[in-house]
Amino acid sequence: MKTQRHLPKFWQTLTVAAVLVLGGTGAVRADENKAPAWGLINMIGASNPIYDALWLVMNDPNVHQNLIYVNMDMQYDYPSYGPWESATWRPASSFPTQRFPASLLGTDWSTSQQEDRYIQLRNLTLERADLDAQNVEFRFYPIPPGPGTTTSLTLNDSSLTALNPPLFNVDANFTLTAAGDSTLSNWGKGRVSSQTTLNVTPGSTLTFFRLGKFAGGTIATDSWFFNHPDDVATIDGGALKLDQSFVTFGTPAVAPGEQLGKMTFQNNAVLDIAGEGGRLDSGNFFFLNSRLNLGSANRLKAVDRVTINGANVTTDEDSQLDTAVLDVFGTNTFALGKESSAGNYIATTGAMVMEPGASLTLNGQGSLAVTFGLDYAFPASGQIVINDTATLVSAGARFDIRPSSPITINRTSNAVGALVATNGGSLVLRASAADPGQVTNHGQIVVGTDSTLQAVGPVIIQGGSEGLLDIGSAGALMIGNPGTALAATESLTTNNLVELDNFSTLQLTLDPTALKNGQLRAGSTLDIAPFAELHLALVNDTVLPDGTTFTLIDYGAFASAKNHFFNGYQDGSTFVLGLNHYRINYADTPDPGYIGAITLTVVPAVPSTASLSPDPQTVIGTVGAPLTQTANMIPSGFGGTVTYTISPGLPNGLNFNNATGALFGVPTAALATTPFTIRGIGSVSGSATATVNLAIGAASQTISFGPPPSPTYAPGGGFQVFASASSALPVTYSSLTPAVCTASGSAIHMVSAGVCTIAANQPGNAHYGPAPQVTQTISIAKAQPKPLVLSVNPTSIALNGTSALSTSGGGGTGAISYAVTGTCSISGTTLTGGSTADTCTVTATQAADANYLAVSSNPVAISIGKTPQALLVLTASPTSFGVNDTSALATTGGSGTGAVSFALNSGPCTLAGNLLTATGEGQCHVTAAKAGDSSYGPATSNPVTVTVN
Repeated sequence: MKTQRHLPKFWQTLTVAAVLVLGGTGAVRADENKAPAWGLINMIGASNPIYDALWLVMNDPNVHQNLIYVNMDMQYDYPSYGPWESATWRPASSFPTQRFPASLLGTDWSTSQQEDRYIQLRNLTLERADLDAQNVEFRFYPIPPGPGTTTSLTLNDSSLTALNPPLFNVDANFTLTAAGDSTLSNWGKGRVSSQTTLNVTPGSTLTFFRLGKFAGGTIATDSWFFNHPDDVATIDGGALKLDQSFVTFGTPAVAPGEQLGKMTFQNNAVLDIAGEGGRLDSGNFFFLNSRLNLGSANRLKAVDRVTINGANVTTDEDSQLDTAVLDVFGTNTFALGKESSAGNYIATTGAMVMEPGASLTLNGQGSLAVTFGLDYAFPASGQIVINDTATLVSAGARFDIRPSSPITINRTSNAVGALVATNGGSLVLRASAADPGQVTNHGQIVVGTDSTLQAVGPVIIQGGSEGLLDIGSAGALMIGNPGTALAATESLTTNNLVELDNFSTLQLTLDPTALKNGQLRAGSTLDIAPFAELHLALVNDTVLPDGTTFTLIDYGAFASAKNHFFNGYQDGSTFVLGLNHYRINYADTPDPGYIGAITLTVVPAVPSTASLSPDPQTVIGTVGAPLTQTANMIPSGFGGTVTYTISPGLPNGLNFNNATGALFGVPTAALATTPFTIRGIGSVSGSATATVNLAIGAASQTISFGPPPSPTYAPGGGFQVFASASSALPVTYSSLTPAVCTASGSAIHMVSAGVCTIAANQPGNAHYGPAPQVTQTISIAKAQPKPLVLSVNPTSIALNGTSALSTSGGGGTGAISYAVTGTCSISGTTLTGGSTADTCTVTATQAADANYLAVSSNPVAISIGKTPQALLVLTASPTSFGVNDTSALATTGGSGTGAVSFALNSGPCTLAGNLLTATGEGQCHVTAAKAGDSSYGPATSNPVTVTVN
């Protein structure tokens, strides 16, 4: 370690050993009336030199050791002192498992604590030390500051409590590594502006305690945030815990897709968010065979997506898990906590993608809400299981359940689990003759306000009479696929209890070639409220022959109530549906096996003069923009009140007014020009249709690049670029200059130095059109070559004699040239001496090429016509030593009166005179030289290698 040359007079009696090895039985007291001040006191003063490293070793586990009193502010622009490159706090080797308390105080030995004290350093390492920084601010600034430099904080079974938030150089990369049981405490609100790498080693725990405003608030003002889009965290087999902390990992931007920090938890890693008002925000979270524990009233938010694969997620009461996309791989379990109020969902995602073979089990009392859509990736083989009173909510989303992708709703107690479609959402069940089983409902399926349950194909909902299929107010149960030709039968078969509430709709699309199979069969009871509506449609609006009779519904709930009105019609009434006129019969036994069913009989048409206008209408809209409302229907020739229906079903986001026939809403997906049929039915008589031609164009989107990097060429090297689309859809990258760089995703590989042009594209989807291509130009700087070493053999030659020149090191393909001073000449790589005694000096230079800068060698002296010196021998003592230790260099041999000099050629050391000081582990290479005089030429020693352990 470099020792201090000047100490304040009060401490001149301290030995070097007392400064380096802190504590012990003979501590120096700062004052007779004060507690012992253990450690290095008043070290930072205007007369002190710059320290390259500080390594503090603590010896007494029973004393709170005040390691450093900071007496003066440390800053770059003060010439007589400066910051430490790195500092390490650790116990002495005699305490292999003991953790030590330590303090860093903003004062000196004789004054009270002061604010505005700070220490700047590049790297800080705490090994089994609990450091309490009072009124001292850490500033992680490399020396010198600038792009590409790095800083780090390493906690090895240690903690760091900082009452003042640390500061970070925006141009420097920052690495935070934790091992053992480590903690960061009370950092307040602030940010790390540099790109941050966070690592927690296997079996270790890193706790953030009261980072940011632990009671919550806004990201920009109240959280501790790592302020870079390329922030990366890897928790591999370890644990990250937030206790009363609000942390944002990535750029805290408001726009979706811009906060792209990445946090990965793998190999039984744990993320634990606990305490009061805890919150963790990032762009992407990956839970791979790992656990997420979300405590009560705490929050995890992913702007881009959460990917789970073998994850075990536990959420407590009123916690929140919020993500744009939930991507499900493998086998996963959610334990959902209780919600304090309706709509305050425990977990919310815009889209949920069930990848092939994935499964998701929901337990507990809370809800997982999907606001955009549930999609099974092909081949569809995933499954969702809902237990306890957990709920899967379609909050305005479309759940498209394909064959072999089942949802199972279990009743594990007297409580009821539910699959809920609300706020304009839809649950579409698809089936085929080969694979009819899709949903097992032992709990409850609720189709709420303005929502739809649609069965396409021979759908079966099984689960027995304990299951409930509840079509709520203004909801719709649709059997068949309106407007689409059906191959065979379209039916819904269930042994659940089926309930249709007031103003709900039962709509059946039947194929006249298979009428007996086109039924809703309820094994228990079908309850239809008095004001529910019946809509019957036939494929291609087929006209049935007069006298055609078929069973429509198992109408058990009204088997003994034949005088009740259904859909406004009494027993024996005639009404119009589609292109047919029907007579209704509430028969007790219309068909064997059906008790109290309704029989419909086709009867001759009743002439009608009913009509609707305007007809047709054309409406053009854009995804995400309010649709211009269509005109209200104007009926003519109807009897009674006219009620309107529309077919086929409207796209997500659009609504229909049954009282006026108007179409409105905000579309969420593009749609080619499609005709929709509005049908008006009079409560007494009359039926007519009108057409609305609807087209929805895709929304536009743009792409923007992040700040361009400033890479330097390195063979096989690369760098990252970042661009985001305003739609938050993924961006693809390509290189327009493959001779300079190539692209693989956002990773750019450097082929050569020069100008690299990267193009970003987004092809669009059902909601967005393609984005215009955007390019970014990055200048790849030429690399600094390795040191060029010149060798001359021999270095002493006779008059007119010759010597061979050679070089090693350097880089690239640049030509090597030589320059000489003295009476020598050079031809190619041969040096020729003059006819008089002299000393010539030769320097080699390698020219720049396409990828490397120019570089010059060390000068070498050659003796012409002088007597060669005796062999010059270099020794080092010791030849193996530790970091911060020194080794003495010495020579023997040589001749003449020339001065001896020493040179450090490479390695983690510094050289002052003949003292070599180790600054890091590795090997240091040194040589010695003795100058020539009037009789002897110069001499160079043997190289010596010193090992730093």
